[in-house]
Amino acid sequence: MDTLTMLVALGMMVCVLVAKMLTTQLVARMKKSIEGVAHERHEALNLLKASQAQRQVAEKNKILADRKLKKLEAKSSRLAQELEGMNSSDRTQRQRDEAKRSQIVR
Repeated sequence: MDTLTMLVALGMMVCVLVAKMLTTQLVARMKKSIEGVAHERHEALNLLKASQAQRQVAEKNKILADRKLKKLEAKSSRLAQELEGMNSSDRTQRQRDEAKRSQIVR
């Protein structure tokens, strides 16, 4: 009976050792998996930061381009009005000159 009890105890010890080895391997695989996911997460966050920085630069450039466009449109409008004013003053000057010529010719 003592021999049987010893064999059963020995068998249980072997089972416990096998279970411990399997558990250790499972924990090691899980750690590797967790490290891989953490690394991928870190890379994804870095890509996100880079994308956000690029988007901010693009938005800033768009705002600057819009400001320049507004300034150029205002300048163009002002120059067009100035040109129109010059053209109208030239026309009135020509009309005056023609009126003077016609009076001189008469």
